[in-house]
Amino acid sequence: MTRTATGAQANFLFIMEDDVTFNQHPEDDPPDDEGNWKVFGTDESFDSQDRDNNVDRLYRPFDRRAFEFLEGVFDGSWSTTFTLTNAWWLWTVYGEPDVDGDTYTFTHESGRSPRSMQIIEEINYPDGEVEQTIYTGAVVSSMDADVAVGDPFEISLDGAYATEHNRSTAEGESLIYGDPSDGIATQPDTNIRALHFANSELLTDIDGDGSVESRSLIQDVSLSHDGNVEMENEIGTRFAVAPSFLNFDFDVSFTRIVNTDEKTGDKRAMYGAPDVNTPQESLDDADVEGEVVVTPGSGELYDYNVQLEGTFPDSFSRNNVADPESVIEEDIDRFVTEIDWVVETDVDDLDDPTNSTFV
Repeated sequence: MTRTATGAQANFLFIMEDDVTFNQHPEDDPPDDEGNWKVFGTDESFDSQDRDNNVDRLYRPFDRRAFEFLEGVFDGSWSTTFTLTNAWWLWTVYGEPDVDGDTYTFTHESGRSPRSMQIIEEINYPDGEVEQTIYTGAVVSSMDADVAVGDPFEISLDGAYATEHNRSTAEGESLIYGDPSDGIATQPDTNIRALHFANSELLTDIDGDGSVESRSLIQDVSLSHDGNVEMENEIGTRFAVAPSFLNFDFDVSFTRIVNTDEKTGDKRAMYGAPDVNTPQESLDDADVEGEVVVTPGSGELYDYNVQLEGTFPDSFSRNNVADPESVIEEDIDRFVTEIDWVVETDVDDLDDPTNSTFV
């Protein structure tokens, strides 16, 4: 009888490649982090793994049909979504953090180069066979962090990878990682409570005086990070040999219910300054700071403070005006110069990426 494979029979993990190495061969040159499997977060899903051989059709005179196909550059891409728990995934977006050993604070600055990694996909088929695919030279190109009333704090990552290695016990092959017959077998447990909207807070400098304060009746917040990562190729191989980390594009957007405590601040910021009442020719005074604070709660491992610097108004809209069945809402979008993630934890060895105690 044919039996289907489901997500309940699959493992999805990652390990970081060595700091100065890209696209390490999992058998000939395994990373130092081998065996220290990391998970991106709770409720994670390996949403897509796409391959493209970029095939060219070759033609010849007096024939409409292609007479040959020629493989081109190999392009691999991947994506995942998960609920925010641990902080390991920040290494793959922002690189190695600054560490304050006295307070166990780790600051991931957005101006650094992220670490490449190997992503492990393992399917344990119902008939006992095991298949592993190792995606090597994997990098993150974009990140979205979203939280809304009633929902978990969700992270989405999109990226590329250089190549992949597949092994299957059904073909009589030895697996690359884990037990020779069972593979990894067990998905690591995060052991950390997932974070959601009630752990979150948005603070901005609404008055333009340099002081940030908590905003009221925020319905959702979205942080967007586009790293504009390109995989570079060279003659002699059709697989990527290095990633290029180009310009950063950061954005923040949020929705709020109009209320008596905060009336016109965001609209005036769109005009250019808190003390003007019409759009200005120049918005030089519109820069404001902001923070997104995520506090897991007493006794948990992580406190997150996402710091936004140099935000600039891009768009503003009001919705549901004069609709008696709805509240009036405002949608605000701002460009951001820099987004830094500051993580406070009780763990004094989190700065070591090979430590797997807290995954």
